[in-house]
Amino acid sequence: KIKKGMRVLDFGCGRGELTWRAAKQGAIAIGMDYSKDALELTKKLPKLKNGSLTFVHNTTLKLDLASDSIDTILFIDVLEHLYPKQLDILLKEFRRVLRKGGRVIVHTAPNRDYYDYGYPLFTRWASMLINPVYRLVFGEWLITRANPRRPYDALVHINESTMSEVKTYFTKGGFRNNNLWYSSEHGNIRIRDKVRLYLLQPQYGVLKRWFCYDIWGICTK
Repeated sequence: KIKKGMRVLDFGCGRGELTWRAAKQGAIAIGMDYSKDALELTKKLPKLKNGSLTFVHNTTLKLDLASDSIDTILFIDVLEHLYPKQLDILLKEFRRVLRKGGRVIVHTAPNRDYYDYGYPLFTRWASMLINPVYRLVFGEWLITRANPRRPYDALVHINESTMSEVKTYFTKGGFRNNNLWYSSEHGNIRIRDKVRLYLLQPQYGVLKRWFCYDIWGICTK
């Protein structure tokens, strides 16, 4: 939960929507990204009457922030774009700038256990089986290709991880309490999505490890 006066860093902020939301809730929010084009898009965000919102261009893994100065770091959809050695450097920087008890909120996708096991061993074949009916009802085809990745994903996802690997990264980075979980509920919006997840990617119990696409976590200094 973002509280008024908290200092929040959104690392890899992209267009800045989450940074803006944190500032709207009263945080002193800093968005940081390597892409000048993405930061240019932050200028289109609605103006805030209250809150502190700053965007910074950063092309390194070093953070130009004082030690023990940040309460919460948002690390959303960035981990999969960094090599493990880069991640080691960055997480140590996160720990340096976080205050005691500060947290990193992390999201990464895809969960590699799904791509390595759940999809090729079950989801792909089950999709082939129900595809004619699914197409008739919803007007679109389910993915059945051998590799579920899009061409773009293969270029930019250089570090697809399992939950155990994500936990290891943060433990190695000095984080003492790492609470990780699987959840793809944000993709469960349309009726067709509910049908797809229920039949092809069961999201309950131990099956989450092999069928959830997303890994979330709160990692505490």
